Amino acid sequence: MPLSPANEHGGKNRSPVFFESIDYYFYLDKLREAPLKYDVALHCYVLMTNHVHFLMSAKDKTAISLLMQYVGRFYVPYINHKYQFSGSIWEGRFKSNLIESERGIYSLVCDTLKKTQCGQIW
Repeated sequence: MPLSPANEHGGKNRSPVFFESIDYYFYLDKLREAPLKYDVALHCYVLMTNHVHFLMSAKDKTAISLLMQYVGRFYVPYINHKYQFSGSIWEGRFKSNLIESERGIYSLVCDTLKKTQCGQIW
């Protein structure tokens, strides 16, 4: 199995980054464009009110960072304009962890299912 990074990006001070359904749709629209633009395989994603998770893989080691920058370049100004915020809505850079085994993927899936059952996932 190829190695895949699990990526997470959270809201500043754990604050929400999605406020209404339309915000999720705007984010997903940009997320749909980005993998094609940067040749990234987006295997799965989870959007929660205050952060996002992705399982992605790419041949180019900078592609995932470029994808995250691309989505953020559109989403942050959209949120700032719509809700009259300023500055970044994210808590620093996104975090990336390498998933090296099936067990790692299983753990990720179990964690996601727990959050789904608790109603934390949109």
